[in-house]
Amino acid sequence: MIAAGCLDGRVRLLDASNGEELLILPGERVGFSPDGKYLWTMTEDELTHVYYLDAKDLIALAHRRLFRTWTTDECQKYLHTQTCPPTP
Repeated sequence: MIAAGCLDGRVRLLDASNGEELLILPGERVGFSPDGKYLWTMTEDELTHVYYLDAKDLIALAHRRLFRTWTTDECQKYLHTQTCPPTP
């Protein structure tokens, strides 16, 4: 994975093999833990978020931030599945 802090106040998590965007998180600064198991982001007001880099955990985080269900196209693009998983 590649994490990129952007000037729009968001961190984008990308698939290193193809550059596909996997997830958008709050923050402008970003880093990985030395063991690669955690990702941290920091917002402009210095609020720090730490995320465990298990794909299932990140997908659950994305689900919690959605105010609607995912479309089939979104599931195919971002989750790489033919159908959407059941809502947790």
